[in-house]
Amino acid sequence: MTKGHLLISFNFQDFGRDDLQKEILGKIYIPDNKFPPRFFSNDENFLIGGYFVSYYPKITIKELISLCKKRDWKKIAELNADFIIVVFDYRDRKIQILTDQSGKFPCYYHLSSKGFFLSTSFFEVMKKLTSPTLDVERALEFIYRDTSISTRTFIREISFLPPATLLEIKDGRSLIQTQLNPNKFLDEPFEKFDSLQSFSNEFLRVLDESVKDRIAAVEEFNFGADLSSGFDSPLINFLLKKNSKRNFISYCEIAKDGTSDTDPDIVADFARKHNLNVKFIKYDSFFPFSTKVDLGFIEKGPSHIQKSQLDFYLKQIRKDNNLFHFTGEGGDEIYWSSNDILDLEVRFPKQIQYFQYNSLRKYGIDKILTDKGTSFLLDKDRFRAKKFLPIFIPSSVAHLFIISFELHWEDCVWPLTPFADTRLVQLARGIPSKGINKLVLKQRVWKSRKDIFVEGNFREKGGTEKHYGRFLLEKRDFVLSLLRNSQLGAKGWVRSSEIIKDILEGKQNLYYEGDIIAYLTNLLEIEYFIQKNRISVL
Repeated sequence: MTKGHLLISFNFQDFGRDDLQKEILGKIYIPDNKFPPRFFSNDENFLIGGYFVSYYPKITIKELISLCKKRDWKKIAELNADFIIVVFDYRDRKIQILTDQSGKFPCYYHLSSKGFFLSTSFFEVMKKLTSPTLDVERALEFIYRDTSISTRTFIREISFLPPATLLEIKDGRSLIQTQLNPNKFLDEPFEKFDSLQSFSNEFLRVLDESVKDRIAAVEEFNFGADLSSGFDSPLINFLLKKNSKRNFISYCEIAKDGTSDTDPDIVADFARKHNLNVKFIKYDSFFPFSTKVDLGFIEKGPSHIQKSQLDFYLKQIRKDNNLFHFTGEGGDEIYWSSNDILDLEVRFPKQIQYFQYNSLRKYGIDKILTDKGTSFLLDKDRFRAKKFLPIFIPSSVAHLFIISFELHWEDCVWPLTPFADTRLVQLARGIPSKGINKLVLKQRVWKSRKDIFVEGNFREKGGTEKHYGRFLLEKRDFVLSLLRNSQLGAKGWVRSSEIIKDILEGKQNLYYEGDIIAYLTNLLEIEYFIQKNRISVL
């Protein structure tokens, strides 16, 4: 049985009822959860509920409720915490929803002239629509591997509430407001380090604090930890071993065609060095469109991850009686967040993304999108019209957990992400990285810490394209079937006919150049989503 999701459903006429307080209680569903724990408060003026856990600074539920009543949203949003908060003000007859800055609790909603429906599940909201319409712009961005966070979704009638943002609904109208202040964040003083070694020492100290804060929050429960052959998750495992008395398991995903990414021999060397208990989980049988389970996940909404693989992985962790897994997500971006770079990204997101889009053309997007599609995506006026809301923690963390939330929620394994901490972001502003290629930056930062890492950690990592690209050969008929019924192709956005021709002529190798196989995967996910749900493409 699927675990229930937070649901809110209102007709606007309900807001005028005399028995409003009684009516509201039947319209808001906040199911129980072990972690983050559910909280609920209801008095004559406010209904306040949701899920909440703070790591730093630490605050209690009583303090949280007090801040909500004072409408001190910014203070709450700036916490290193995982939460979604629902507040109904009986006096003003309005509802407000606040999300955390980590993206751990996504929030989707449909607003009409009659009422609204809101949930942490995208599919739950979509099921309420009788004639969903594709947001073509968002679909093309998805194909192009754009992971930026927007208020838009794949469906035009459904909106998304971004991280650290307040949604207010009153008198039949909605308003969203970011609660993060970029100028305040960038005005914070930070230390400029004179060497990578001095930076690494302080970085390790602050990361250690971040890990300890999260251990303290979950100390009564069992946990596991992701482990790879790179730097980020090994650092987390090293600090967990140092700070926790629990005998946790380190989980490592491996595949015969994925050793250039994660090498089990290197992982085993690292585990022996630190006396870690490693469990290897093979994902050879998981690749795009490989199983009915995989297709079921895509039907509920495309994503940039292999959901059936993650679902299998989380179930193995839960089978070992763990409620959490520590991850190294966000490590890459932290090292690339020097003050100059962060300042540009926060102050000029439109310009940065425009130049990124143009630079990505060299990786082969024109093999998938038509001239009409690429021209639309690269149109300057489109970028000028886009709205970017600030985010301080690594955006990859927020994006990943937005799209994987339902799996973590329903499999009952919550992700803990020590790199997603604003203390580390502020510290990284002072990294002396000028002139160093970001592909080797981490190796330079940790080269003197042989007490932590083994020699293999310092090798150059490869990718997993060979493994995940198998679908083009092994699921050839399925791919052709989707492309022959391509709705985006019929509208002239993608080169579905040309791709079909190449496959029939045995020219699949053309699609393993650059990032083309990833673009094709995303197109096929979008098409399956459209066709299974009979979504209109205008």
